[in-house]
Amino acid sequence: MLTIEQVVAGPQRSVLITSEGVFAWGNLEVLRTLPEGVDAAEVCAPDATRIGHRSFSQPVPQRLSPRGTRWEGLVDAGHSLLAWADGQAYAVAPQVRDAAGAVPRPLALGRQDAGVRRIWAGEQQAYVQDREGALWGWSDAMPGAQRVQGLPSVRNVSVGMGHGLALDARGQVWSWGANAAGQLGQGDLVQRSRAQRVVLPQGAAAVVAVAAGATHSLALDEKGRLWGWGSNHQGQLDQGLQAAYSPGPVRIAVPGRLSSLAAGLHFSAATTQGGQVLAWGWNGLGQLGQGDAAPRAGFHTVPGLTAVQQISVGGTHVLALERGGRCWAWGDNRHGACQGEDGAQAQSRPHALALHALNDLTETNAIAGTAKEAL
Repeated sequence: MLTIEQVVAGPQRSVLITSEGVFAWGNLEVLRTLPEGVDAAEVCAPDATRIGHRSFSQPVPQRLSPRGTRWEGLVDAGHSLLAWADGQAYAVAPQVRDAAGAVPRPLALGRQDAGVRRIWAGEQQAYVQDREGALWGWSDAMPGAQRVQGLPSVRNVSVGMGHGLALDARGQVWSWGANAAGQLGQGDLVQRSRAQRVVLPQGAAAVVAVAAGATHSLALDEKGRLWGWGSNHQGQLDQGLQAAYSPGPVRIAVPGRLSSLAAGLHFSAATTQGGQVLAWGWNGLGQLGQGDAAPRAGFHTVPGLTAVQQISVGGTHVLALERGGRCWAWGDNRHGACQGEDGAQAQSRPHALALHALNDLTETNAIAGTAKEAL
């Protein structure tokens, strides 16, 4: 029986990692920008006749990985889908094609001797952690993988539009990159290529989770307190701040006890320990899940969700995975990423994803081969 293991929301598309492989729908336009020397696979929507109501919009789930492929993880890097397994990174570059697809090929990152421990990505940049703990990144403006300087060994990373956050083993937060809205939390608007530690206000406990939005940042400490910095012009930090941005960390008085964080384009989301989802900030495409796309102040519980174990934010839409395997989507539906009504720009309430098509694909549209056969 097919089971959902992870949801990954990308830029106007949705990806599921399942026990039967990786499936995606939404914007499956050719993904192109990869680090110099990377050999991207020619994989994706195998049936060009099933394209949705817009060019490259595919509301019907399509298989992205060969049957039998087992990834340790997968991230959406905007211009590419990146996966890893057995110390090797792979690129999966979706494109509409008539053929059944090809096997994902290994990435050539120039650090293969060190192996790959994990990958993190945003819409414009991606980072690979090698087995020695070093973090290597690339972006549209930085071809070729380069090491992030100034970082200790890190246990988690979150990637925004132009900046990155890292969480080390001691619960300290580090930041680097773009800083026009103070999203680095250093008390100024100066861009930095070298990572620096973010100093939280006195009394803050060790941080257990971080989330980088487009131009804002969030951190959750072990006492359940939420901290934020960067842009706030849509209330993505806290409407109560009454400031367009905060270059230094501030306490966010969010209701309830949080368990995880996510951040997108001018909005924020979190899961509570009770399995609910909170959302706040920009609502122009219904990404707060309240049934409209009107401006809304304050924090909002997304209705109908009571047992959520994971959320993923793809810039302007949200995916939620409940215990038991049920998946929900809301927000930007311009390319069918939420499987909402045909032609609807926004899915403003949580929509239960129709995953019966995945079972059909596992039986009738399997692609032969495994990731190991690509080596």
